[in-house]
Amino acid sequence: TVLFGCLTGLLISIFVCVLNFISFITTLAFTTVLTGIGLVITNAENFTIDNQGFWALGTINVFGIIPLPFFIMLLLYIIYGLILRYTKFGRSIYMCGGNAGAARLAGINPRKVHTILFVNNSAIACLAGSLLASRMHQASPSGVIGTELTAITSSVLGGVSFMGGSGTMGGAFIGLMLLNVFTNGLVIAGLSSYWRIVAQGVLLIAALILDFYREEARLRALRASTEIGAE
Repeated sequence: TVLFGCLTGLLISIFVCVLNFISFITTLAFTTVLTGIGLVITNAENFTIDNQGFWALGTINVFGIIPLPFFIMLLLYIIYGLILRYTKFGRSIYMCGGNAGAARLAGINPRKVHTILFVNNSAIACLAGSLLASRMHQASPSGVIGTELTAITSSVLGGVSFMGGSGTMGGAFIGLMLLNVFTNGLVIAGLSSYWRIVAQGVLLIAALILDFYREEARLRALRASTEIGAE
């Protein structure tokens, strides 16, 4: 499954990095296509995975207390956080996200960086799907439909710029926790599932507005520092 994710990410990177398609639209298009293929293959029905060894991936506890999926998530947060903060490749990611043209002039190959990230992201998504299927003991072709907006909302809430170039793994984690608290609060308040969808949409709009003004403030500070340096 993870290998399939790597191949999918590589295919997406060809469309984005070679054919210069818009990354967000391309990813959304592939998501739609693959979701449709999954529904066709399974006839939109869940099917049980009768393999106790596979079940263990989603049910065993590390050190007897931490569920393995949660442990893997924390481990990935730490690894990627260290890469972004302390490695040359991590700095290259920020530069390519903020300004690919400037990164190219600085000697960085944006196509290479983007390809690695597309392959990595697709592999991690497939790993997450495998862990979810293991935990539920079954595979559902429609089990995570609509969670894309949840991921975007939590990331923007955590300070990850939708325009690219800024954000941290710690901030993304905090955004995820805030969104979970918000969602659970709506459930506890007895709000219907339809109104919860509306509330999450409003929260995403608010997060995007916050991201816009945060990005504007960052650009103003950058311009000010540039002018001071020129003087």
